[in-house]
Amino acid sequence: MWERFKALLQRCPNHNFDHVAQLHIFYSGLKSQTKMILDASTRGTMMSKSLEEAIAIIDSITASDYQSHHDRAPTQRKGIMELDTHSAILAQNKLLTQQIEALTKQIANFLNNITKVDHKKHIKLTKFNKF
Repeated sequence: MWERFKALLQRCPNHNFDHVAQLHIFYSGLKSQTKMILDASTRGTMMSKSLEEAIAIIDSITASDYQSHHDRAPTQRKGIMELDTHSAILAQNKLLTQQIEALTKQIANFLNNITKVDHKKHIKLTKFNKF
């Protein structure tokens, strides 16, 4: 996450965030579990450290996390297919379309049933009025 955050900042060199603001933005965007890890590694709170100390701690954790991910043997997940964003949106769109079609059929059947009931009532009332 830290590397991605730094890359995003480099893509926009005119962001005008000083280093302290960058650290606050990064820290604020973390999940609470990640914040707890950072705070535990500082033996206090990350935001109580100096800018240099905080960046050193984040860099250290990032480096060890990166190394641990590359030291692991790749695992094969059976039955799980990872989709890119475009494919996921298309799949969701297809599912929603199917649900809308099913609801449309149910509404059409419901309206047909109501029409039949009203027609039967009209016929009964017409026969009743003839007498």
